[in-house]
Amino acid sequence: YYVFGAACQLLFITLIRFAHRIAATEKRRREKRQGVALIVGAGELGQQTLQALRGGSEYRVACIIDTENEYVGLAMDGVPVYDLSKLERALKEYKITCVFLSEPHLEAADRAKILKLSRENHIDLRESVVGIEVQPQEAKPDVRFVSVTEVDEKWAEEYKEQFGEDPTFF
Repeated sequence: YYVFGAACQLLFITLIRFAHRIAATEKRRREKRQGVALIVGAGELGQQTLQALRGGSEYRVACIIDTENEYVGLAMDGVPVYDLSKLERALKEYKITCVFLSEPHLEAADRAKILKLSRENHIDLRESVVGIEVQPQEAKPDVRFVSVTEVDEKWAEEYKEQFGEDPTFF
């Protein structure tokens, strides 16, 4: 009776250790496959983008860059928020693979800086777009992402209007 009990305990302890080890290994593999994302904009659209990315498994959000000082120095759901001046450092430090533009009123000069750094570092750049899908008694925001190349022409026109010349990096 005692030998059987001791054997069962040993078996269960061994199974629990192996199960934990397998789960930890699988988690590390999944994290390696994930891209590392940076969100530009900590406002409402940035928060929706963060929640949308958290719900998926394609990207892990490393940090958020904000153009206004309202959220700088804080953390949103555990993700640190930095000033735009720290963008280049964040891209290298966190090894960012994708930047999500979630700031609808981003100035052309700031947008140009982000586009230039993304292209120089071969980082995928996407635009966050919010659409409202109306349900019978509630409105549910639905964030979707489009490639910046789809909206480049719009921003090139704004850049030309603001600075009076065509941007050379498009």
